[in-house]
Parts: sequence; structure tokens; C-alpha cells
Amino acid sequence: RPLPASPHDPTRGTEGSRLVAPGALRRKLVDARFGPVQTIMRESAVPFAMSMALNLDAPAMGHGRARTFTETEPVAIIEAYERLGGFPFEAPVLMDRSTEQVREHALAPASFGTLTEEQLAHPSCKVRPFTESTAMDWVWGHDLDTGVPTLVPAEIGFFQYEYRYRLNRHRARADKAAGPGRFRKFFHDSSSGCAAGASLEEAALHSLLELAERDAFLLAWHRAAPLPAVDPDTLTDPESRALVDLVRARGFDVHVLVATQDIALPIVWVLVVNRVAPFPATYSSGGSGADPNTAVRGALREVAQLVTNNAEWERADVEPMADDPWLLEELEHHLRLYTLPQNRERATAVLGGPRVTLADAFPGWPDTLRRAAGGHVKGALDHVRGLYAAAGLDRVVLVDQSTREHRDAGIAV
Repeated sequence: RPLPASPHDPTRGTEGSRLVAPGALRRKLVDARFGPVQTIMRESAVPFAMSMALNLDAPAMGHGRARTFTETEPVAIIEAYERLGGFPFEAPVLMDRSTEQVREHALAPASFGTLTEEQLAHPSCKVRPFTESTAMDWVWGHDLDTGVPTLVPAEIGFFQYEYRYRLNRHRARADKAAGPGRFRKFFHDSSSGCAAGASLEEAALHSLLELAERDAFLLAWHRAAPLPAVDPDTLTDPESRALVDLVRARGFDVHVLVATQDIALPIVWVLVVNRVAPFPATYSSGGSGADPNTAVRGALREVAQLVTNNAEWERADVEPMADDPWLLEELEHHLRLYTLPQNRERATAVLGGPRVTLADAFPGWPDTLRRAAGGHVKGALDHVRGLYAAAGLDRVVLVDQSTREHRDAGIAV
């Protein structure tokens, strides 16, 4: 449907302005007694405004980062609601059907990747092997091009879904302490590609932007080849320049790397390297968006927070992971691993590429997307979908994670 796009940001609709209007979501959704958002907290240990929204049904708090707390509050609330979308509160779940039984209507589970025999046999493994005859649970999505209803594995559509409890959300949350090996999941849970917006089209667009960012970062990391680099001193965005100065003042060199791979979107990797002490050696963050300046600013905010806050772990606790990668069981472990001095060289393998300006790295952006959008969010979504197709990713299936609570708040996930 033709939703007018913001003249300032083709990835956002004009109707979204009501969501970020000062105090609007707070007045509607924040209540310490009944919720759904119990409270909004302000973080004091970061070098910018940052708010956290607490919703007890969400697996984690929502975070908002900006120049002022007025700007951060609605972002934090929206992110908390985004995380609520990770469980099928209302979505119909088709249980105990094999791929053979639903083949005509389903994506092949094997198309999402499989683990090796060695990985599956390790005690830390949290997933189970499957074949086409393995009974699974499924949820419905829709092909983004044709609108045809399509079944996807339940854990792919809703990353908080667990077979142990299925739709019994309260029991699942009460058993957070379950150790490795007790799970009966077929895929690792991942929130990559979950996004919120003022409309489903807007949420889908930001989902694709996030997926491209995560994919590009991992491809660049595993290729370990020098990437083009933007001289931080040539950045023109005032906030980005201030963040660069702050990170440098903490003793880190700043490298703004062009991480775009096969999906032709503005994607950056900000790598900071400690020049005054061996530990913590490096930190990394990624950013993406229609506007390259926004992508860089977002990535710089994340590393600025990391270098400002002291590490909440001891180097000795991380050292064993350098010798035994099987000890890495959580996403946070990867961040910690590359703070070790002995891993500095691996992290900096992407340095040494050609120097470019931000404008040369992403020529024409964001005007490229603004023109393609034709004044509508759907136009921007179609253009980004086309960039995926050009990279060989010719099928996109969208799972609507929105619930009544989302719709009541004017949020789509």
C-alpha cells in the first residue's frame, strides 16, 4: 500500500512521526503498576543520552541512543516492543509436521544451513539434527514478492520459540537456567532480521537493512581481507566527529571500514584498536542505513559505549576461550574473545585497504533510495528487495510478528 515516506528518511513513513513524538508512547504505555512498560531508565555511564525500557514480557530491555533523552525514550520503547515479537503469542503454530508433509507450502529447513557431525556431537551444542522426515513446528509467513503464504520453521519465524514448552510462555521464562543439551531446537536462536516500524512495510525494510549489515560483517570477518577505509577526520557529521574524538581520548585508534559485500547497501564496520594498553585490544561494531552518515554514527555510538565503560569481565576468564573455541557459547563471548591481546592480529586483518571518502564509498546515497522510493515506503522496500535479488538472494519470506499489543500501540514487527 502506498505509505508516504518521510522527506528526510525514505526508510520511514510520515505516519511514524507520531510514535517518536515527545512523550506520546510514555503517556500511552508506561505504568509502573500495570505496564505494559513498567519503567524507563536513563543510563548515566555512557557518553550520550541512552534510555532503557523495561517490559517484563520481553526477553531484554529496549535501548535507545541519541543526543537527548527526549529522543531516546520512544526508541527504547519501540525496541522493547520489537523484542516482544520474538514469541508467537497470537500466531498460529502448525505442530509436528515433517518437511515431507508440508513441502508444497514450506521453505526447506536445510536451506537455512546445517551443522557438521562434530558440531552436533559436542556437549555444548544446543541444536538437534534433522532430516526431511523429522517432525517440526511451523509458522506462516508470506513471500515478499508474490504474497503467497509460506511455512517456515517456528524457531526461524519466532526466535524465542522453544519446543520444551511451545506456547507455554510462562513456563519457558521460568526455566531460563536450563543448561546446554536440554534444548530441543533445530536452529540457533537469532533476532537478526527482526525489526519494528510504524507499518509492516517499514518494519520489513528495516529487517532487510539489518540482515544485510549482519551478513556483510560476517563475510568481511571470515574473508579477513583488507577493506576500504574512510579517514575519520574527513567525516562531516558533528556527532560522529565528537564520538571519534571521545574514542581517541580513551586511547583507541578509530577505523571506519567499508563493509558492503554483495548486497549494495551502505554498511560500515567501526573497528577500534587500543594503542596505549594491551587489554582490551579491540572492539567492533556495525552500522547500516540509507544515509551513510547515520550508519557511521550508529556504529560509533556502540564502540563509544564500549570504550567508556570498563570491561565487566576479567582477562583470565576469557583466556581459556582463546585455546578452546568450544567454550564460546554466547554472543557476548565473541566480543570478549577479541579483547585479548593475542587476538589483535586476527581482528586487524581487515586493515590496510585503500583510503576513500564516505561519499566515494557510497556514491549517491541516500538520494539513490529516495529517488527509487518515489515518495513511498513501499518503493524503498521494493528497491532494497531488488538489491537482494541482484546478489542472488531471490526469495524473501516475511513473518508478521505483530500482536494485538503491537497494533494497539501503532507498531508493526
